[in-house]
Amino acid sequence: MQNDTRLETPFDRHAPVIGKRLFRLALEWSRSPELPGTQKEREDRIQSIRSRKQVIHGSRSKKAAREAVEAAAMDLERERRERNKRRAEMAIGVCRIDPYWLKRKQPREGRRMLAKPPRGRDAVTLPQGDLETRLHERVEASVLKELYDGYRVNGAGVDTVHLTRDPAQVGVRQSEELDLKYYKRVQYPKKVTHTRITVPRDWRLRVARAGLTRVGGMLTLDAQRLEGAPDGITVYAAVWLHQGRGYDLAHRRGYIAVGLGDNYHADTVEKALAGLRRKIGLKKADADLANALEHHGIEGIVQNHPDITVTVQDARNTGSCEYGIQSWCHRTGLPYEKGEAPLADVYQAYQKAPLPEARAAILRALRRQKKAVLKTVA
Repeated sequence: MQNDTRLETPFDRHAPVIGKRLFRLALEWSRSPELPGTQKEREDRIQSIRSRKQVIHGSRSKKAAREAVEAAAMDLERERRERNKRRAEMAIGVCRIDPYWLKRKQPREGRRMLAKPPRGRDAVTLPQGDLETRLHERVEASVLKELYDGYRVNGAGVDTVHLTRDPAQVGVRQSEELDLKYYKRVQYPKKVTHTRITVPRDWRLRVARAGLTRVGGMLTLDAQRLEGAPDGITVYAAVWLHQGRGYDLAHRRGYIAVGLGDNYHADTVEKALAGLRRKIGLKKADADLANALEHHGIEGIVQNHPDITVTVQDARNTGSCEYGIQSWCHRTGLPYEKGEAPLADVYQAYQKAPLPEARAAILRALRRQKKAVLKTVA
């Protein structure tokens, strides 16, 4: 009988304990940055599933079921994170081979060495591949790192980065397919999203060296500096990556105004400059409230004022661009289409993705209730 050498998966570890139906629920929870709702809400969700497994770890309690499903969700999220890490390492050619084996055991025809090294010194191994290949690997590694850190992606898909000399080709394209072999023992297909990002060949010079890799929480795909901007402000004609619903990604073309410690995305140069000035001015107007919260903390304000809501208009009034607002809401799971959310929910989302623009929107909402807030702080 042939031995089964397949590595153990989260399904193998948890499905026999919680059953297939609760494992599907754990799979759904693992796709969110945080576990949804409160402990009671998660227990009620488990109780509402029909034909689920009742006895878990020898107990029928709600707590045992919830803890088992949460453990499965965290295990799934950890497995997905490790898989993405391995994929990124493969993209940049990370080699985890023992150095002794690399120098002594590797076949001679597979190594590129300098001339015969001096006596008593080890040979120097040159990087594999030509200059174009190494450039592509470095750009792809940087772009994929920003993609995984700042956006919601489908861990089961293949994410690639391509280089181009044509500015019109810069952007992102996605494709979807149903993978019938993704789940080994579950009888339904996995929806897989593949992402292809195209950036300029000199992306490291145009974007990374200019400090524009991530501006306003969004990855910059291309940027070209424009002349004629006011002193202290730089304007770029740019392309940036925008987070849509779910795993959807799209690119936007417009202008980015950067200066005085802030930035603004817009469709035109005039709107970018006006938005940046407004953003800086409003930040100064909220300085007194910000200083009070800096000393006393915002957690107590959130607990004492649960009735305060933060609206999309608050973010607009603080100078945030529409692209950044929508992308941040989709990334953190806030209802952008609804136009508002409770202060506690927005603050929880801010803790997951702490952008200065989100903090400014929270301060703007608190400023509407400035007297009550300052009274509580005092």
